[in-house]
Amino acid sequence: MEGNDPQRVDALKAQAPLAESSPERLDSSSSMEGSIASMLRHQVRNMVSHESGLLAGSNGEDLHELRVLSRRLRELFSIDGVYGQKKDTKRLRKGLQHLGQVLGAVRDLDILIESTEAYAASRSRTDLSDFIGALRSEHEVRREKAKKYIMGSDYSRLKESIELLAGRAKKSAEHYPDSGEAVVRPSSVSTILPSVLLARYGYLRAYDGWLDSSGPLRVDRFHRLRIEAKRLRYLIEFFQDYLGPECKPLIQRIKQVQDLLGRMQDAQTACCLIRQYLEVGNLRGKATSGKYEALATQSSLIKYLAARQSELRTCVRRFPSVWRLVSSRWFALRLANLVGRL
Repeated sequence: MEGNDPQRVDALKAQAPLAESSPERLDSSSSMEGSIASMLRHQVRNMVSHESGLLAGSNGEDLHELRVLSRRLRELFSIDGVYGQKKDTKRLRKGLQHLGQVLGAVRDLDILIESTEAYAASRSRTDLSDFIGALRSEHEVRREKAKKYIMGSDYSRLKESIELLAGRAKKSAEHYPDSGEAVVRPSSVSTILPSVLLARYGYLRAYDGWLDSSGPLRVDRFHRLRIEAKRLRYLIEFFQDYLGPECKPLIQRIKQVQDLLGRMQDAQTACCLIRQYLEVGNLRGKATSGKYEALATQSSLIKYLAARQSELRTCVRRFPSVWRLVSSRWFALRLANLVGRL
């Protein structure tokens, strides 16, 4: 990966942020390849619109939005039978996953710093300052790593590859609806999307019975469920112009599940980092001589850990009632109704 070009960094920081674009509106008879080509280019343009803000570091929203866009793009690449060679989409999904991990490492600390400072302020505590300082130092390291990646050749090639794939999909769509092949395959939005939507909902519902709040706490399963919820939501949002306003209540219900699972994951991340800091005296995972004894007796940090553990247990207790928002017959019937109208 190439290093930062100072002139390029300054140019990107100085440029005016681009307004987020909107993809072309869909029609029931639209080619799925043509529709996805439009969506891919729309997502890449929106990625570019957040790059200068991320590099300037004025706030964490541009980084957060860029991370979300990387996830949304990965979901587009999960739709089979559209892109030709699977090895191309596999490579791009891997690149987008790495981008999400680099940005996610920064975003996790954005959230933890904000929540820790709020906790300290609400209790007028100044004895968490060392921990907050360690969070900020680690945040700066991770943010610089993210900036380096955004300025590097790997990220540039990733965007170029997505644009090239979008171009191929658009060119292929020019032969729609008759590709000249003897075998007729589903190729329109209305013939591909129903099975994709129902399959994605099936992956979400597969967690029924695996998340019993009365049993051992399996935070890893809740985290994977959150990913599945996001994937279903992104898919519906991509096609909401075509699905109609009836899909909005479904999106809102998924968001409520996501929000609770997000708070659960944030609490779990906080607990892990607090324990690490108590054990070794830093957030890098390496023991610091002479720090362990002092840190292990810091009652304020131990109390903060207990507070985040309590928050995690509260989220788990609330989960069954929130889960019913998407596992209910109401949700399933309305999703089926949307599919039936495609």
